[in-house]
Amino acid sequence: MSAGTSLAPGMRVRPRSPADIDGRSPLRYPRGVRVLLCQCNTVFEHEVIACVRRGARTVEEVGDDCEAGTGCGSCRGAIKTILEEEAQKRRGGRDGGAPEALFQLPLFKTRKE
Repeated sequence: MSAGTSLAPGMRVRPRSPADIDGRSPLRYPRGVRVLLCQCNTVFEHEVIACVRRGARTVEEVGDDCEAGTGCGSCRGAIKTILEEEAQKRRGGRDGGAPEALFQLPLFKTRKE
C-alpha cells in the first residue's frame, strides 16, 4: 500500500497470496456478493457470465449483449478471462457432458456448477 493511501476505520487489507498476483487462482466471493465488472456501464460479473452462457464467445459479443467492455475498455481483460474459464468448463464437461446447443434452449438455461 502506498504512503498516501489510507483505509477507513475498521477496514482491513486482505493479504494476497502469490496465486492471486499471478492470476493462476481465481478469486472466490461469498455467495450473494455481486462484483461490479464494468464501471462505465454498471455491468456485474454475473451478468457477463450469463451472456457467455447464452452464447457470447468474444468480448465484442459480450458488449453487444450486455454493454460490458464498450466504454473505457479497462474491464476487457476480465471479460476475456471469463470467456476462457467458461470455454474451459465446456471442454471439461463440467455440465455433465451435455452438448452446447442444449443450453440455448430456454428449459436448459441454467448449468450445473
